[in-house]
Amino acid sequence: MGSTSGMRGSMIEFYRRRNIRLEVGAKEYGEKSFRRPLRELLGEVMEEAEDISGWMWVALKAHPSIGLTLAAVTVNVLAIIVWFVCRVVVFIQE
Repeated sequence: MGSTSGMRGSMIEFYRRRNIRLEVGAKEYGEKSFRRPLRELLGEVMEEAEDISGWMWVALKAHPSIGLTLAAVTVNVLAIIVWFVCRVVVFIQE
């Protein structure tokens, strides 16, 4: 029971932080992002997936532990999936 409420709280925190980042981006860039071509937007997503994988690798190397190893593998697999899906969409659009 506590685990479920903790996960719900984490998701709420994730979206709260994401929304703050979107607001900051809107102030900095206006609505320009919404007018960018799909290929460019997906390229941004792919770069973020590469960053996620890279930062997790750095964390794992800096702080090796079995728990972090499992998390690093999971995060890396998810980042690869995100990257690959975006690449497939870009390919289909070409």
